[in-house]
Amino acid sequence: MEENKKEKKTNEKVFYRDLTVKVTQFRYITDNKTYVIKNISFVTINKIIGCRFCARFVIITGFIALFIPNDFQLIIGAILIVLGVIWHICIKDLFTVCIGTNGARINSITSSDENYIKKIVDAVNQAIIHRG
Repeated sequence: MEENKKEKKTNEKVFYRDLTVKVTQFRYITDNKTYVIKNISFVTINKIIGCRFCARFVIITGFIALFIPNDFQLIIGAILIVLGVIWHICIKDLFTVCIGTNGARINSITSSDENYIKKIVDAVNQAIIHRG
């Protein structure tokens, strides 16, 4: 309630708000940091590709175990292949809101939900345009 009073007093236009992020014409606020819109030179989405090397290594190890002439190794190989495939499928790419301020690039928010990150980036871009 008190936050709404502040917004009315300063006439800040809110472009986006959720539980951890708020974007107004003057500020971009995350759960742990506040950025002044006029100091943000650009905002973009960065994609961090999940590392699938270990999952692939487990799958390859499983295939190698299949060729060892031993019933126990055959079972272990099949289990490793199944676990490696499941692990590979579960690895998600991450997306970040990357802002440029005073010559620095900062990844301010990270999420596996690309649409969520796009909403925040769009809101910060709107705030930058609104500020002029």
